[in-house]
Amino acid sequence: MEVRRMLEPVATGIAALRMSDDDLDDLARILDDMRGAADDHERLIQFDTAFHRTVVAATGNETLTSLLDGLSSRTLRARVWRGLIEGNSAHTTIEEHHAIYVALRSRDQLLAQASALLHVNTSESWLRAVLAQPEGDHAGAPSAGAGPRSLVRP
Repeated sequence: MEVRRMLEPVATGIAALRMSDDDLDDLARILDDMRGAADDHERLIQFDTAFHRTVVAATGNETLTSLLDGLSSRTLRARVWRGLIEGNSAHTTIEEHHAIYVALRSRDQLLAQASALLHVNTSESWLRAVLAQPEGDHAGAPSAGAGPRSLVRP
């Protein structure tokens, strides 16, 4: 999550300057799909991943895209788990993606970067809070072997 926080906001800022109108239209469709999947956390995460991949791919930097794809897959379990135990996370996720989209659509590099930082920080802060709790205090935690300590491992 820390590395994602370091890279993804900067990539989003670069994307604000490089995204094509077609890329932005694709993001709008993905955002609509996210809204439609708000009650299905696994589908929502699939659209979330597609959203971020579209943004990062727009930088034109294949190395950065590959790095962030790897980071996204490493944090997938944490994001799914958050969706399952935190009732308002889908709404928050969709609103944060909408803010990123608006910044990208307006080609505002700094706002896009700040919006992406806020979004990644929300997830990272949640995960840090969960990891700080004693092992048995995780309400809604998945079954044995899938607790918070294993959430960020591949």
